[in-house]
Amino acid sequence: MRDRDDVIGTSDRDESVSNQLEGKWKQVKGAVKQAVGDVTNDTTSQMSGAKDRMEGKIQEQYGRVKGAEADLKEDYARIKGK
Repeated sequence: MRDRDDVIGTSDRDESVSNQLEGKWKQVKGAVKQAVGDVTNDTTSQMSGAKDRMEGKIQEQYGRVKGAEADLKEDYARIKGK
């Protein structure tokens, strides 16, 4: 039977976690930019912050999907190996 890392690879899991963390960071950064824009009444900072938050949400979701894909590959390999 093949090793689990041969089937899904640690890079698939690393990529998933990395995308989720980077997405969360973008959301935090965007929220700060947006708050600064609110305080200074700067619409450019407000919009830039909102854009960063949305990009972060998309990237985080992408990471979750990649994680689910890795889980499916692992399950398929386990079933096929029986």
